[in-house]
Amino acid sequence: MKVRDEKGRPVGLLAFQLFGVRFLIVNIKSPACGGFLCNDMGLGKTIQGLGVGQILHNHSQLSYLLMEAIPNPDRTRTDKRGNVSDPKIPR
Repeated sequence: MKVRDEKGRPVGLLAFQLFGVRFLIVNIKSPACGGFLCNDMGLGKTIQGLGVGQILHNHSQLSYLLMEAIPNPDRTRTDKRGNVSDPKIPR
């Protein structure tokens, strides 16, 4: 059964986001104990990280979760107000 929002649109992770969640879960359980999720802006890194946290929490395997966002200075810029924008996305 697909979950839908109030307007009838499907809600959930996209295939590549599910792949990222699985990648992190597998690597968290490996001797490396973690991994990096490095996608372009706007592709859902935050929701993937929260999904990993929820899965591990549901299985009582989460002692802590560290999520850190590090902007790539080559891809981002700020305007006079400090708002971050991607130079490759037209306004």
